[in-house]
Amino acid sequence: MKTPSAPRPSRSPSRSGAFARVIDGGLRVARRVDRFARANVLWLLVGVVLVAFLMPDVAARLLARRHLFSVPLTSLHYEPRTLALAIIVLSASLRYRPRDLARVFRSNGGFANLLSVYVVVPAMTVAIAIALIATRSPELRAVATGLVLCVLMPVAMTSAVWTRASRGSVTLALGTLALTSALAVFLIPIALGRIPGAHLRAVDSASGIRAQVVVAFALPLVLGMALRAAVPGLAKRLETPLSLLSVLSLLLSVADCTGALKPHLRMPLHLIVAAGVVTVSANALAFGVGYLVARLRGLGERETISVVFASGMRSTPAAMVVGILAFPDAPLVALAPILWSVSQQLLAGIVTRQMLLARESVDETAPMAVRQRAWPPPRRAEQDALVDASRSETAVELEESLVMPLVRRFNDTLDESGDGGIADLLADTLVQSPRAKLTHLSAVIRRRELL
Repeated sequence: MKTPSAPRPSRSPSRSGAFARVIDGGLRVARRVDRFARANVLWLLVGVVLVAFLMPDVAARLLARRHLFSVPLTSLHYEPRTLALAIIVLSASLRYRPRDLARVFRSNGGFANLLSVYVVVPAMTVAIAIALIATRSPELRAVATGLVLCVLMPVAMTSAVWTRASRGSVTLALGTLALTSALAVFLIPIALGRIPGAHLRAVDSASGIRAQVVVAFALPLVLGMALRAAVPGLAKRLETPLSLLSVLSLLLSVADCTGALKPHLRMPLHLIVAAGVVTVSANALAFGVGYLVARLRGLGERETISVVFASGMRSTPAAMVVGILAFPDAPLVALAPILWSVSQQLLAGIVTRQMLLARESVDETAPMAVRQRAWPPPRRAEQDALVDASRSETAVELEESLVMPLVRRFNDTLDESGDGGIADLLADTLVQSPRAKLTHLSAVIRRRELL
């Protein structure tokens, strides 16, 4: 006769399990909010600009200059503005490792970025400035000086947000940020010494720029990559909340710049209109120049996106500070950086929306005639590879014509889900047969598209 077994104790969820479920639920909500914010960032941006223009004191109070906390063992400290920029850089750097960034400096995309940022865009801006100076108007001369100051500054840290929102190469964006921020410390004082009418005390502000580079870029960049390398699980869980915080930081920065524009509206209307037309036109041309340089260098879609944003976006708060210090008797010099700061965010939102719409409207499996209408248009080499893929006979040709485009597409898919950087590892660890790689990648992509 079987003895009755003792009743099993009821399984009540532990506190740790309940806490984990709460965290997971919060992350899911944050992920949805982040996805909504990035999909509608242009309209959020327009709304923030309107609110900040009507109530400029709100953003000014939130980002007022005050000591928040200090960096241990140093004299460096964070203020609201530098903390907002640091959050943007930390959010982007959590997805990458030091070796990903090191590859940027040896890549064709890195050279194209530097060519556009330091040669082509400055040459175009100087040509516009010379044309303004030729009018012999002191007001337009001040606007021209402000434009030159804008292109002397490093690439804006908010460009990393737009690059990721457009599914571009964030590693290339971070590498460009690192290099231009480091070079700005040395190039700005040299360039200021060659601008007529600049006061020498602006050169002393290089130390302030250097401190801003360290606290707003270098420290969060090192911290994010260190977390990714040492504790990838924690870095993965931090991606979503920091991504949402980076969007909020971007909107606050835009509100701050828009609020700074309102006091300048007391100037004569014709000066404001002239400065606005010239500045917005120069900014739009900078975006276009970046695209042309990237295509002439034969870059792919992700690298092209990064070059476009790096070319059109500059650290305008630094330009405002330098303009006020170097030209205290010409307040119009600060007007161009303020206008540029607003226009670059609006133009970036427009570019991002157009690129995302182009991607959504064009299926990768559609005929080439349809894919050619997508932005950016595919390179001729990629078109030829797709057309000739069916005629490939050797394993090497199959690897180059079919597998690598699938790896790039798989990388894009992973970026959408926050798993950027795994595609390189996958391509290295899969079996060596190109046909096996092709079959496996196709199956994974189909699975993800059906989810």
